[in-house]
Order: sequence, then C-alpha cells, then structure tokens
Amino acid sequence: MQARRLKSPNANNWANRLLNLATVLNNLTICCQNVNSMNVSTNCPKQTEKIASINGKGGDFCFMSDMRLSNNTVKEDLARFWLLSTKKNYQCFFNSTKSKRGVGILISKNLNYEVDKVLKDDKKNIICV
Repeated sequence: MQARRLKSPNANNWANRLLNLATVLNNLTICCQNVNSMNVSTNCPKQTEKIASINGKGGDFCFMSDMRLSNNTVKEDLARFWLLSTKKNYQCFFNSTKSKRGVGILISKNLNYEVDKVLKDDKKNIICV
C-alpha cells in the first residue's frame, strides 16, 4: 500500500508566492562597489568616475561600501544627483557620518516598493532597508 501525501491547504498558495518571488528576483539587477570615499567637497575626476561607474551599471539595487561621508553637503548632493540621474533615478540610504567606513544603498525609483524601516549600526558598517 502506498502512503498518501497530505497537502496543506496553503501549499499551493506558498508555491505561488515562491514562484512570484523567483520571477521578481530574476528581473532585478544588483551591483556592488567599494567607492573608497565619496567625501569630496569639490568636483574632481576620480569622484566623477566613481559616480559614472555606479550610474553606468544601472542596477535596481546598488550597494556601496567605504563611503566616508562625513560632509552632509556632499551627502545631500549625491542623493539629489542620483534622484535626478538620467539613466535611472534612485532613492538613497546612507549610514556614513565619519571619515572612515560607511555604507549606502541606492534603490531604483522604477521599482514598486515602500520602505517600512531603516536600521543602522553605530559603527557605520551596516544599513538595512
């Protein structure tokens, strides 16, 4: 006699959710870059190269490390630039207030999302959106 497998009433629902999630993730692009400091108060070629490189990738999510954004003016300028970028518009999240460490996440405004919470660690190594 063969054992019958009982299905949970929610089994199909979970399978559909996983399939939908896989479809969404399959269409996302993600890029990561160690930017080795974005804390520059004047326009310089290295800064322009870094920004152009990140923009050129055109990822839906861009994860950046070693941002070193101790200057709030630079932070605001970067956020404004990426929000108005010609290739893709991004919402910016930074955890960087010192001249060392610091991380950031850019999320494409083309995605349908809502931010519920942003968590940051005190050592400027982690940001969770």
